Amino acid sequence: MTSLETYIQFLETLNEASAIYTDKVIWMSPQYLKLLGYETLDELQGKSIYLGVHPDELIDQQKNIENRTKNHQNTSGTWNFRKKNGEYIKIHSKGSVITLENKTYLIAIARSHPEITHPEYTSSQIKHDTLTPLTTTKGYLELLETHITDPETHQLLEKAQKSLEKLHKNINKIIKETDQLNLIKKI
Repeated sequence: MTSLETYIQFLETLNEASAIYTDKVIWMSPQYLKLLGYETLDELQGKSIYLGVHPDELIDQQKNIENRTKNHQNTSGTWNFRKKNGEYIKIHSKGSVITLENKTYLIAIARSHPEITHPEYTSSQIKHDTLTPLTTTKGYLELLETHITDPETHQLLEKAQKSLEKLHKNINKIIKETDQLNLIKKI
C-alpha cells in the first residue's frame, strides 16, 4: 500500500510549491514555504489550512475544499492568502484528493498569481504547466504498477504509460515550434 511518505517523496522530486493537508497542514515543500515567507515546516505544520485565508474568502474556501474533499473531486482555485509578514498574496492552487488508511488528504500544487498572469507567458511556463500534470500522472501509474498482479490489467497500464510518453513527445514538439516562432518574431 502506498504511504503518505511515498507521496511526500514524489512531491519533493517535482521541485514545486506543493502541500499535503487535511483541515490542517501535514507537509509543505520548501518552495511553498518560501512563497508564503516561512522558513521551516514547523511554523505551519499542524495549523489550520484556513488560518491565512483572507477573511472575505474564508467561508467560500471552507465550503469549496470541504465539499470537494468529501466528494473526492479535484480542486482548483485562486485565493488570497496571508504571508508570514501579514501581506496577502494571490495564489492559484490545484489539488487532488487521496485516501490512505481511511483518512482523506488533499495534495496541492500552487503558484503565485503574478506567475500565472505575467504577460510573457513563455513556452517554458507552458511546458511546465502541461508537463507537471503529465509527470504526476506518470508517477501515479508507476505507484499503481507496483500493486498490479493481473497480466491483463498490467497490459492496460503499459498502454496508458505509452500514451503518456507519446503525449510528452508531442508537447515537447509543440513547445520547440513555439520557441522557434517566438525567436522569429524577435528578429
